[in-house]
Amino acid sequence: MNTMHKSNNSLSMHDAVRQLTRDETVTVTVKGECMMPWIENDARLQITPAKFYWPGDVVVALSKNSHYLVHRVIGGYWRTGRLKLLTQADSALRSDVAVLPGDILGRVTGGSCHPYTVSVPLSHRLKTLLCFGRVIFRKVVKS
Repeated sequence: MNTMHKSNNSLSMHDAVRQLTRDETVTVTVKGECMMPWIENDARLQITPAKFYWPGDVVVALSKNSHYLVHRVIGGYWRTGRLKLLTQADSALRSDVAVLPGDILGRVTGGSCHPYTVSVPLSHRLKTLLCFGRVIFRKVVKS
């Protein structure tokens, strides 16, 4: 799992990091190999906030266990009047717990990663939507 660790003072740290990404593009170092071959361990990535995140975008999101994950958006849905986005590592078999758009710091816009991480081809976006379809299908079958 690609993660970026933060301090125990999670709310203050998260707010500070969000403020940084609001004002300018920030560079982060990734630890983990779950996005290989597109993003390697110790890659330095440029993160820029966006108004919208689309299936296929690689983003940095705050996870439920207070780590920052560098994962791909696979889709979104509305629940209790709020948009929730599903992310997933490219090497994972299952999606992460849904996150709110406010938990996303930004999209990968550069750095030492494969160009398809920054400029996602249509074929990769379609593959991501198929992955989202599998998640929805599993949830429907479980119900």
